[in-house]
Amino acid sequence: MRPLKLWRCLTRQIFGLDEHLCWVWWRALAKSEWSTARAWREAVMAFDRRPLHQQTPAQVEVFLQTWAQPQQMMDLLEDLVKQRLLSRRDGHKIEEAVLQMVRPDGQWK
Repeated sequence: MRPLKLWRCLTRQIFGLDEHLCWVWWRALAKSEWSTARAWREAVMAFDRRPLHQQTPAQVEVFLQTWAQPQQMMDLLEDLVKQRLLSRRDGHKIEEAVLQMVRPDGQWK
C-alpha cells in the first residue's frame, strides 16, 4: 500500500519529513492491527477517496482538527513504536518534526 496524497501532504509539506520517514511511518500504519492506528489509517484513506473538490486546504485543516491533534499524533507514534512497527529512532525523529509544528499550549501553529 503506497502513501496517499493526504499522507504526503501531512508528512512532507506540513511536518517536513524526508521520504524515508514518510514511508516508514506509512508502512507502520499499514501493518498495524491496533484499533487507533487502523481508525487513523482508514480516515486518511477515506479522505483520499473524496472527490478533488472536497480535498481543499480547508478540508485538510478540518481533518487535522478531527483526527490529527498533536496529542493524538504523539499517541499514534508511541503505539507504533510499542508494536515494533516503527523503530524508536525513527519514531523520535517523527515526534520531533511534529512537535516543531506545535505551540506551547499544545495546539497546532
